[in-house]
Amino acid sequence: MRGRTAFAFEMLRLKPELISRTRNRDGICPIHLACHVDIVREMLAANKSLARLCDGNGYTAVHSAAANNQVEVLAALLKEEPGLAREVTGEGETALHVAVKNYMIGAATHLIGHYEDILNVADGSGNTALHCAVTRKQVQILKILLAEEEIQQNFENAYGLTPLDMIPESPAGPNDTEIIRSLSHAGCKSGGGYTQDMMIVTTTTRAAVVAHQARATRGSLMKKLVPCDWNEWCKKDNEWLKEAQRELMVVATLISAAAFQVSN
Repeated sequence: MRGRTAFAFEMLRLKPELISRTRNRDGICPIHLACHVDIVREMLAANKSLARLCDGNGYTAVHSAAANNQVEVLAALLKEEPGLAREVTGEGETALHVAVKNYMIGAATHLIGHYEDILNVADGSGNTALHCAVTRKQVQILKILLAEEEIQQNFENAYGLTPLDMIPESPAGPNDTEIIRSLSHAGCKSGGGYTQDMMIVTTTTRAAVVAHQARATRGSLMKKLVPCDWNEWCKKDNEWLKEAQRELMVVATLISAAAFQVSN
């Protein structure tokens, strides 16, 4: 399906029933793999229910399109079946969750702009798209979400954590301070009682600790890779080169002698 549009159109014409029956061992159907929007439209024209077929992970074609940032395909599918925007995977994820978790800004922006009723849907862990944007350090998507009037910026997940609380719960990143300030400016609160300044100090400290640990790990690794003293290593390397030069001189002498004998 990937790019073979002529072949796909011919298969649709000759064997339209195959597109609903064919699956691989992961339960993936042709419509999950269709990248070309015209092919998707033809498939839906042949059988509209294809849009609702799920793979082994509970992904519909809408989830697959969101995961791969195929915005035109996503729009075509949802035009035929708008309700699929609320369909969830086996992990309870909407297409918006999937787009955010896979860093697909185009797909996420389309879903945010056209399907406001999914903005605050929680996944299996109680996380909304805003929680996911924080943990994935998706500053651009986070700001788009916060600009929506319908967003519930203090929604608590299954563990009682708001989106702001997800900062110390996720790995430290270079955008943490910007994320904290954006969330605080939008009225986000911490369920644990952290203020903006406390959160920034905590995050900055964590980042410094992580950087120190990374430097220490690199130093330890270099010691393991080069356990001997550098000067000693260079000395041994020079000895090896001198030995190689002596051997090459012997070989060159033998070759010259052999060549001399042949010429005589």
